[in-house]
Amino acid sequence: MDKHQMRTLVETLGEQLKLKDGVGEFFYLKYIEQSCDRSNEELFMLEDLNLLAEVLKEMDMSYLIETIKVHDLHSAQILQNLIAE
Repeated sequence: MDKHQMRTLVETLGEQLKLKDGVGEFFYLKYIEQSCDRSNEELFMLEDLNLLAEVLKEMDMSYLIETIKVHDLHSAQILQNLIAE
């Protein structure tokens, strides 16, 4: 996944979360679940944690790590460390 695709994915997740309704939350949770699934070759966002950390930091969306933690604790911990640098 290149930087543009990662930014689009993170932006989409943030938009769904900001809807603050049941439908938005449902799509956010499903989309992030699919994005953390290693078998999903199109959406898997945890392959390049350095790039993901860079995008999360640039977009001020590190709060997404809390949900990533549910699906992949180890990757979430690495992301937290990368963002803290």
